[in-house]
Amino acid sequence: MIQRRPFEIYLTGVIKSNVKFDRETLKDILKVTVIAMDHGQPPLSSECSFIVDVIDINDNAPQFLSGENVPGCNGRDEGSVSRDSSVGDVALNIRAFDIDTDENAQVVYSLLDNPGNYFGIMTDSGIISVNGNLSNAVSEKEMKY
Repeated sequence: MIQRRPFEIYLTGVIKSNVKFDRETLKDILKVTVIAMDHGQPPLSSECSFIVDVIDINDNAPQFLSGENVPGCNGRDEGSVSRDSSVGDVALNIRAFDIDTDENAQVVYSLLDNPGNYFGIMTDSGIISVNGNLSNAVSEKEMKY
């Protein structure tokens, strides 16, 4: 099998990548050394080294921690609260992470299905709290999240 070199140098001095780099899978810093050599006698040369900084792109979706790792969950990625819980009581803290970096790794939480609007979520932390009087909840489904 022929192994491709990750970079190619053109006669103009332009260096281009021959491979696609993924910041999340790189294990080492990419240090590249280029040598320029003439055809004189004796041949003389010079070297130049540089570091390639692979910039992150938003190529990974956030991943939720499973219910077994989240306090308040029963291992099935769901929780329940008492019907007599007060507005503002914390019901559950959902957590997710993203292996990208910087703004690409910032996770924002929101509730997509919230029958009766009985729950609220802190967009930056994933803390779900009671948002309404649960004694008004009609069904068990309205009290689950």
